[in-house]
Amino acid sequence: ASSITMLARGAALRASPVMQARLKEIKNISVLYNTQVDEIVGNDTVVTGVSVSNGVEGTTARLSADGVFIAIGHIPNTNLFKKWGMTDTEGYLTLGSRNQHTEVPGVFAAGDAADRTYKQAGVAAGDGIKAALDAYAFLRTCGYSSVVAREAQGGYYTPPADLCREGF
Repeated sequence: ASSITMLARGAALRASPVMQARLKEIKNISVLYNTQVDEIVGNDTVVTGVSVSNGVEGTTARLSADGVFIAIGHIPNTNLFKKWGMTDTEGYLTLGSRNQHTEVPGVFAAGDAADRTYKQAGVAAGDGIKAALDAYAFLRTCGYSSVVAREAQGGYYTPPADLCREGF
């Protein structure tokens, strides 16, 4: 692209200082702060622009665009799991080999919280499907079934503590 416009919803970027420095080195990228996308403009086959608004200044604008890539943040939002030692030094949830299991039985992870490499919606969706299948398999080892689901009628299922198996 000859130019890239990055929109930041806040007054500053939250990426690491190293990542921000790298961004500033790229001459054809500009950043608009306090700005959000209100509408992607185009037709059934091509994007032609975006309508944006600046929440601080109260202004709106229409920017020409050949494409739109949506991403929120660069740092995984996993602080909740740090106290259980479930994250690595960069804040990503640590997973088992070829599955979405974390170190805590019954907790599964997917998407950018667990993926430091690809960071793509399709990969996150696939990870989400794997996490759901892993969670279902885990619940089955805890005695969960369609019969239990009907009996719970939208309530919560609490298995006996000794019933769930690690490493199912």
